[in-house]
Amino acid sequence: MIVDALTYVWDHPKQMGQMWRMFRAPSAGLFVPDLPVVTVEDGFSAPVATSAHHREACEHADYAFVVRFKSHDLQAEVSFESVRVYLEQHPEKLIGVACVDPTRPGEAMSDLRLAQSTRRFAAIAVAPPAQNFHPAGSLACRIYEKVHELSWPLWILMGIGCSSSSRMEYADPILLDEVARNFPELKIIVSGLGDVGLDNLLVLLGKHENVYADISGVIGQSWLRYHALLRAYEYGVMHKLLFASAFPFATTTMAVEAVYNTNQLCQGTSLPPIPREALRSIVERPTLEILGFTKPKAPPMPVPSNTLIHDDLLN
Repeated sequence: MIVDALTYVWDHPKQMGQMWRMFRAPSAGLFVPDLPVVTVEDGFSAPVATSAHHREACEHADYAFVVRFKSHDLQAEVSFESVRVYLEQHPEKLIGVACVDPTRPGEAMSDLRLAQSTRRFAAIAVAPPAQNFHPAGSLACRIYEKVHELSWPLWILMGIGCSSSSRMEYADPILLDEVARNFPELKIIVSGLGDVGLDNLLVLLGKHENVYADISGVIGQSWLRYHALLRAYEYGVMHKLLFASAFPFATTTMAVEAVYNTNQLCQGTSLPPIPREALRSIVERPTLEILGFTKPKAPPMPVPSNTLIHDDLLN
């Protein structure tokens, strides 16, 4: 079974706000080849990543997590409704991850309630560098408390390549140690492997039982992928890495091939190869089981929770 633990979808690149500035060169290998490209402004081009393109890109995944992104700091917001409709069209395969912005507490709680009510979202994401907040700050912890009560997993998107305005000071995984200590039962998936603080992230994975990382950040970078996976293998935390493509940066198939081709850099050198079985374990990681999801023919969902989210908890 292949579970793609992180993918994105949007109707138009403008929904990604200031993030579209990094999309200026889709032909340079940043994104899936042959994706349609539209001109945003000032001659900048950006890839289209609609539900139709997503469905094709994830064809060879048994399940895929789909993030609905949002950031007031970057003026980015993907339509909640369009993602919900897409999830409902493929309930046997797709699992929604609702990105909420802790810098707007009331709105974040409303988004949480909306995600819970749709029955198609089953996880929450936050993005400290892209949303401009300290990942262990009080605003964020209110979100974590609610996610924990729902028994949902939490994605923490730590990548900083999305915009020049992203806060690198909030991207270091060392800041998540406090979060993991305060919420030891919360399943946390850190995205952004290799961007900032690789060694800190590996220590974090080894220290906390319920903290994992997805590998989407290194799929398109051969040397960084080899270095990061080798360090994880040598540190003994390979089992904490989850397979992910981060579409539209790669398709599921491209990501699988990238993982298995990691050792190509070692050929004809004295560099140590990563055992193929260790690489295979990433591709075939039982992510649903790890995160507490069931595996029915209907949409996989976490353990049910009767928890209701109330605005008075914001005070």
